[in-house]
Amino acid sequence: MRARADILVLTETDRGIKPPYPYCFETMPVKPVWPDLYRDTENRVSIYSRYACIREYPTFDRYTALCVNWKQNWEI
Repeated sequence: MRARADILVLTETDRGIKPPYPYCFETMPVKPVWPDLYRDTENRVSIYSRYACIREYPTFDRYTALCVNWKQNWEI
């Protein structure tokens, strides 16, 4: 599979999955919280992007949610 999206969001994923994007943002690994349900490399959300991050915002749960502001290099 070849991803052509500018932003790719994966849920219930693994850090071993590495699509060819220059930027990646991931939630914390969930094994420390639920050791019987997850492997060391598993996390709930990964966001891959062709755009740099300006800022990452805190969320209600660092194991489940991400909030990222990207630098836009396109015109609307």
